Amino acid sequence: MQQQADVAGPTGRAPIAALPASHHGTDVSGGLPGDPEKADLATQPAARLPTRLRLAADTAYGLSWSVQGVVLAWTIWLGISWVMLLGAESYQPAARWMVFSSLAGMMGIWPAWRLSQGGGRGAWRQTAIQVFLEWLALAMVFQVVLWPLCANMDWKPRQTLVLDAAVAGWSLLTAALVALGCASRRGVVRTAVMAGCMVLLLGEPAGMALINVGAAGRTATTWTMRLSPLETIWALTAPGALEHSGAWLPQVVGILFIGTLIWMLILAWPDRSG
Repeated sequence: MQQQADVAGPTGRAPIAALPASHHGTDVSGGLPGDPEKADLATQPAARLPTRLRLAADTAYGLSWSVQGVVLAWTIWLGISWVMLLGAESYQPAARWMVFSSLAGMMGIWPAWRLSQGGGRGAWRQTAIQVFLEWLALAMVFQVVLWPLCANMDWKPRQTLVLDAAVAGWSLLTAALVALGCASRRGVVRTAVMAGCMVLLLGEPAGMALINVGAAGRTATTWTMRLSPLETIWALTAPGALEHSGAWLPQVVGILFIGTLIWMLILAWPDRSG
């Protein structure tokens, strides 16, 4: 009797919370009485919300650690490059080769490391964003290397800007290739993408060298490199090359435009699993 009185309350009637769901005008989940399908639909968003938040937090945590690891490895690479160039005869060739070492890291070492990692299991856009953030971290750290050289190498701000845009454009194009490669879990695809990165960096000078093998006694075959960045970077890192920077500007702008366009297409592509 005491238990029934507790349930009934002081008014002698059972409170609403104590009544079963069938005694209400509607189901507690928001559906119609006796309609379990609509009740499930009503409770789905609330049930899935914690899972979505947890997945978002896990994704952000993974991206953060990925970028931090890249920044750490990139800093070590740049530090080793500086140490190896300490024995240079003068500061000017050391500064020039420091830029080339940075370019090799962004277009060769980082793609090789990134394509050797696991991936391709998550959503397409998530993988692409991760690659883009890693490239952005590399490019931002490179600014700390590049701009202090401006004062010591007799580079004018305009020349340094064109040089910076050249490194950014070619490395952005390389990052697009890496994003396409990381979308697949097949080793053959990733190997082909890595070969493409090497062709982008070294293809033209290697082809020129092969053409001129055994060219003793005749004029060597040369051309202005359009695909590889090596000739452009070499010209733009020369001391006082301001008057020549305008000649390379259309090529640099073109590469930067192509890289940006490819990335816009990658990020606009329908999301899918790898």
